[in-house]
Amino acid sequence: MDIINSRKFFINPDYINLSQFIKSLPDTFCKEGEIIRNIRNEMRLIKTEKHNLVVKSYKVPNFINKIAYCGLRKSKAERAYKYANLLLSKGISTPIPVAYITEKKNGLFYKSYFISLLSECPNNYYDLFEGDFERKHEILESIAKITAKMHENNFLHQDYTGGNILFNDGEKDISVELIDLNRMSFRKIDMKVGCKNFSKLRATENMLEIMAKEYAKVRGYDEELCFSLIKKHNISWKQNAVNESLSIKIFAFYYKNTPVLIQNDMYYPVMAGNASVGSTSIQGDDAGDNISDKNKNYSELTGIYWVWRNTVEDIVGCCHYRRYFTKTEPFLYKLKRLLYIPIGLYKKRYGLIYTSNTSYFLPRILDKEEIYRLIGDYDAILPQARKLRYTVKEHYNRYHNIKDLHILESIIAQKYPDYLEAFRVTLNSKRLYANNMFILHNKHFQEFMKWLFDILFEFEKKIELKTYTDYQERILGFIAERLLNVWFSKQRLKVLELPIIYFKNQKNESSEK
Repeated sequence: MDIINSRKFFINPDYINLSQFIKSLPDTFCKEGEIIRNIRNEMRLIKTEKHNLVVKSYKVPNFINKIAYCGLRKSKAERAYKYANLLLSKGISTPIPVAYITEKKNGLFYKSYFISLLSECPNNYYDLFEGDFERKHEILESIAKITAKMHENNFLHQDYTGGNILFNDGEKDISVELIDLNRMSFRKIDMKVGCKNFSKLRATENMLEIMAKEYAKVRGYDEELCFSLIKKHNISWKQNAVNESLSIKIFAFYYKNTPVLIQNDMYYPVMAGNASVGSTSIQGDDAGDNISDKNKNYSELTGIYWVWRNTVEDIVGCCHYRRYFTKTEPFLYKLKRLLYIPIGLYKKRYGLIYTSNTSYFLPRILDKEEIYRLIGDYDAILPQARKLRYTVKEHYNRYHNIKDLHILESIIAQKYPDYLEAFRVTLNSKRLYANNMFILHNKHFQEFMKWLFDILFEFEKKIELKTYTDYQERILGFIAERLLNVWFSKQRLKVLELPIIYFKNQKNESSEK
């Protein structure tokens, strides 16, 4: 037996007839069934003669976990299998676990697979915001009941998000199932800890009240106190009181035909400069009111202009096809960034996560639920300001033509003299919001766009564009970056700065999130 490269199989005795199929999965997984999800971990629906199976292939772990999963810690697949059986033994519903597989390569842990029956619950918690469910009140009560039952049995789901709560609004009974169980802890769950477990569930105040009352009833707690604790830990109700019906779009600007990294109901790809690109499978910025033919000078600003003039969203964001906001920078990457100090790149790389690892970082791109939570407390989300070695003015002088700033100052003095102080403060600063990226409420977006393009169009009139060649050809894009800083300096909005993930390539072609 090859102990250096080996596979371990554990099959539920009730499904021993699937042994041959299960033992072939590591070799056939990528060819079988249809993909349900392929972010971080890959999930496939595979149909056999008698069963519909969901197979989850966990991503290859980092080197430290490759060692840990060799014996110090159970693999995610093994935990998912065993925890599912634990829940079922206590009458807590979850899809029936069928098997798990672990693989070793070169003596180290490599991959694991968890196999279960397909859930009979077609909806998840998030669907409560999208669909029209007549028994929404009863569904929320059922979710609270299963949560209470889980806590009564000393089980704490540590990834208790809407996507991991499934329900079936049947003709008679409402059924609820819990999934993604590998992150569970086992301890006594008191009222405080139990109520905090609702913190990641997006909800209106009324939804929280329904769940709190049922949860308290099952566990014998005071209803008002439970409601107060759940509200305290779950801040989403504050935003949802305003934001539940708000539309959000984050527009990702492309400049050439390349695989779309992410596209869903929130992230919307736009081909900036489509007037010169020609054929494209995504939305071009050359429809409606547009300046698409100016892209070589305006860069992503032609896309931003198109968004301003042709779309209406309550919350508007702009990013690049390889640059996306993320909520936090992983600890290991913070340590890695310290290594830039000796070679003088620490400031240059500040706030930027350069990576080719799409499978690890795609799930870390800012999602709708996070934006709902954050934008309620802030007026705007911007990239972490770059730390420059020089002032913004000196930095511009080193890489561009300082005369541009003189022209810009004269335009501001003429059109918006109350912005002159903010302009000078910006030029003397050593911090710069770069890349023309932001997320704004529509009110601020409209105000910013009107101000920005008024100045940019005037600036264009006062220069000779043909004298700007090669890298400098994108002159209006560079000017817009500085103007963004001026506008925010003047407005004094409450801004949240977030790191930016910069994907260096896109070998992992595309995904949905």
